[in-house]
Formats: sequence, structure tokens, C-alpha cells
Amino acid sequence: MASMCFIPCSLLHYKNYHDRSRQFHIHNPIYSSESKSKVVTVKAATAAEPVVRRSANYAPSLWSFDHIQSLSSEYTGEDHKARADTLKDTIKMMIPKVGNPLIILQLVDDLQRLGISYHFEDEIRNLFEMIYISYYKTHEEWNRMDLNLKAHGFRLLRQHGYQVPQEIFHNFKDQIQNLKPHLLEDMTGVLNLYEASYHSFEDESILDDVRDFTTKYLKENQDKIDESMSSLVSHVWRFRCIGECQG
Repeated sequence: MASMCFIPCSLLHYKNYHDRSRQFHIHNPIYSSESKSKVVTVKAATAAEPVVRRSANYAPSLWSFDHIQSLSSEYTGEDHKARADTLKDTIKMMIPKVGNPLIILQLVDDLQRLGISYHFEDEIRNLFEMIYISYYKTHEEWNRMDLNLKAHGFRLLRQHGYQVPQEIFHNFKDQIQNLKPHLLEDMTGVLNLYEASYHSFEDESILDDVRDFTTKYLKENQDKIDESMSSLVSHVWRFRCIGECQG
């Protein structure tokens, strides 16, 4: 019913507003002769400049509405729902038992990337609160963490609204210098650090330095990286490039 009266209600509102506005005498603003000439110049320049609108140039969808509506799934019914509930309960019981903070972060990251983390919001919230208090809230803990844990946690915590300061990476160059490009774990830390640098606020110069340094480091050492990690690095760069070009 609301949608049916949207157009006439909008027109009626405009008519009433227009009738009321005619009852008032609108005065032009007072300018000095110099100010008035500047205003005219600015208006003329604005009118002459064409408005350039950004286009994302998205390709047309391969999936029509009718086709999507025609899709069906064999995983429906009470049996499959019961199975899904059992799996969710299993994960919910497993999450609090994970003791290693890095494994906890990797698990949460996987759940988010799979698009199923919304099933475990309470458990994830409790985990982040515990990890933040134990490792990221005080400066004393920063230097005890390795680079991978520090970067991975920084990214996920900032995604979830925790104000982890950029100063946690004040000595990141010293930590990177001790890494070995051929070791998968070391390069995972650098890649996580690179991704963490994109979760920055305005004027966070340390994170700007992190982004520049890790980009250069990954490019210079890409031929020394494990093949699977090299493919992951290329994927991340392609993803960032698409995001920056469209943004």
C-alpha cells in the first residue's frame, strides 16, 4: 500500500512545499563588487567544466533472473537441516577449545572467507575479546608476538572494530629482515602484513610505510617463494588492483 501511494504522496508534498515557499520573499545575498565578480567567475568556470562520472565498466551478468529462480538444490528437507545443525554445533564446541591464538585467527579467517561466520558470531566475539586483551591491548605484549600473529590479528581485529594502534608495527622492518623468503610461514607473515596495511585510517604513516615496504619485498622475492604462496600473492595483488581502480 505504501509503494502504491509513493508517487502521488511525493507530488502532493512537493506541491504543498512549493505553495508555501511562494509566501516568502527571498532576498539575494549581499556581496561586495569584488566578491560578486568572483562568484560569477566561479559559476562560469563550473558551468564550462563537464561532469565526469566514474564508470566501473562491469560486464553484464551471465545469470538471468529467470535462470536463478529456476535453480534448485538437493540439500533441502529436514534431514539436511538436521545435518547442518549438527555440524554447526560441532564447530561451536570446537572454537573455544583452540588454544593457539594464531590457529584461532586462521580459523575465524577461514569461516569469514567461506561466508559462514554469521553462524558463530557469539563465539567469534568472545574469541576476539580474549585475544585483544591477552595480546593487543598492552604494549608489553607487542614485542613478544611474531610478525604473522601480529599482522593477522591486527587485520581481523580492525575489521571487527577494535582500535589496535598502528604503533604495533613500529619495528616491522627489523622483523622482516630476519625472515627467509623460501619459508612458507615467513612469507605468510609478510603477506598478512601487506593485507593489514590496507586497514588504515587517514595519516597513519607507519601503515603507509608497511604497504610500500611489503609490496617491494614481495615483488623482489617472488621468484624465491613457494609456488602456492606465489599464486596467492598474485591473487592478492590482482584483487587490490581491481579494488583501487574501481574505487
